[in-house]
Amino acid sequence: MSRSKEWLITTNATWNGTDYRWTFPSGATLSFGYLNHDKDKYRYQSSAFQFIGFDETTQYSEDNYTYLFSRLRGPSDSPIPLRMRGATNPGGEGHQWVYERFIVPESNRVFVPSTLSDNRFINKKEYEENLKELDPTSYKQLAQGLWVTEGQGKSFSPSFWRGKNRFLESEASKEKVVSRWL
Repeated sequence: MSRSKEWLITTNATWNGTDYRWTFPSGATLSFGYLNHDKDKYRYQSSAFQFIGFDETTQYSEDNYTYLFSRLRGPSDSPIPLRMRGATNPGGEGHQWVYERFIVPESNRVFVPSTLSDNRFINKKEYEENLKELDPTSYKQLAQGLWVTEGQGKSFSPSFWRGKNRFLESEASKEKVVSRWL
């Protein structure tokens, strides 16, 4: 929400802090919600969204994630595509289902990997020093983007996908995929 305020405060959109919603002059809205508990998904039972985005997808159960597909709908004549997107780090309670749904090659879903080196907005050197305080698995997950758990035996890093994923064979095609899927 704080980032949205940075971006939108100087526009004609209006913020409603009670409903956690931006309303644009066209009538379009940008709303923020939560899923703290499994039953929270039912807060959205009568809602209709044309875009649903998850931040830190591995912090949610698969059931909460997939339930919200039932809220992904819009008018039949709308030119706006229906989209569900998620961003996350490896680890967390949903690590395994996210891994199976998006990371394994057989999933046939778009996975755009990223590592610490891709984040141009933070002090990488200081952050990596802080990450070294973590256990080895958590360090590999957060610093290197490795989808590995203790004893799992297999790990998939972003470098694994280079040349294997038709969407990520060059930086130019990576940018096209990112813009297409956002």
